[in-house]
Amino acid sequence: MPEKNSALHAGHRSRMREKFDKFGHAVFTDHELLEMLLYHSIPRIDTNELAHQMINEMGSLYNVIHGDKDRLSQINGVGAATVFHLGLISAFLSRTEKSKAPDAIQYNKLSLVVELLKNHFSTLNGEGFCLICLDGGLHLMRVTDFPVGGANSVSISPEKVARDALLCDASAVIIAHNHPQGNPLPSSSDMNLTHLIEAALTAVGIPLIEHIIVGESSCMPTLQSRPISLRSTLRSNGFDTAFFQHFYSN
Repeated sequence: MPEKNSALHAGHRSRMREKFDKFGHAVFTDHELLEMLLYHSIPRIDTNELAHQMINEMGSLYNVIHGDKDRLSQINGVGAATVFHLGLISAFLSRTEKSKAPDAIQYNKLSLVVELLKNHFSTLNGEGFCLICLDGGLHLMRVTDFPVGGANSVSISPEKVARDALLCDASAVIIAHNHPQGNPLPSSSDMNLTHLIEAALTAVGIPLIEHIIVGESSCMPTLQSRPISLRSTLRSNGFDTAFFQHFYSN
């Protein structure tokens, strides 16, 4: 019986690989992609059920790859080889993200960031929240979307935002969300979220340049009126008054 099961799993793996070669990743669910990834560290058993369990317990495929490896290792069936393999993949993805050719645009002016955001949010249905990661030259590294709450509300984990910026190895970040059917004036909850995210980013040494709200027909930089002297992470990273005079200029 074990030989029959082994043959069955081998045939299934071959079919999965052939499907990937023919159609690419888009036709697979998250757990199916993880299932195939586990073939390399778990060579002889069915990894489908384990892939389901790992995503359920870690919360997402992203967290399986980039999340807490101690927590991952506590999942039944996840051995040291799998933890090492996934940790290597996480490091590899971070390194390739850092080494790719940067966007030619230097996002050192609010108008350029607003143009980027309008294009980005135009592809969404409803409200969205995103993190813009910038390198040392303020070139675009990555725009990451985060799930939001209901209409006219945003529910974001500041720690997850800071973790993503850290994994991206960003030198500075901008956060943004949209009010697709309203004006861009920030609510008290918007400002509270700004302060919480700024504190989380400060804890990992990454400066928050601005939190921009994109409305139906205009945009609002929520931090423009705050004195630079109150933003220690910015000052320690070279974002001075002269920088912001240029950033907010027409």
